[in-house]
Amino acid sequence: MAHPPPPIVRATVVADGLSTNILAAGSGPPALLLVAEQRRLPILAALGGYFRVVAPEIPSPEGGPSDFLTDGGVHRTTPSPAARWLDGLLDGIGIEAVVIVADDTLSEFARSYSDSAPGRVSHLLVLDSGQDIAAALQYLKTRLTERGAMRPLT
Repeated sequence: MAHPPPPIVRATVVADGLSTNILAAGSGPPALLLVAEQRRLPILAALGGYFRVVAPEIPSPEGGPSDFLTDGGVHRTTPSPAARWLDGLLDGIGIEAVVIVADDTLSEFARSYSDSAPGRVSHLLVLDSGQDIAAALQYLKTRLTERGAMRPLT
């Protein structure tokens, strides 16, 4: 049985000194949505029936979002500005550990953050840009239910 789409709330959170606009919806296990802007609302609505979903706008300091997210890569000895920002965002909204759902446009950052902060990322799902959202949601629900991260959903 499909859950009705939850209301979507807009908010602003200051994370590592950067003002960040977010969209949030739903309740349940926390999920962070890192997807291209044009895919954000449909995926947020689909996941919000099962998760507490937060979809941030990626900050654009100086060189823009792509420079911000790739600064230093995974071989840094200190957290990258983007990793500090994401830690600050999660802290600011009261989330200790999160499921990250990313599309192929932000998958490199999501994987890098997951590797650098394994205690904060319980699961990582990377969506292909052509992937059917309903199929991806079903896969995610099945995997999380199997691992005890959430109660079985119908």
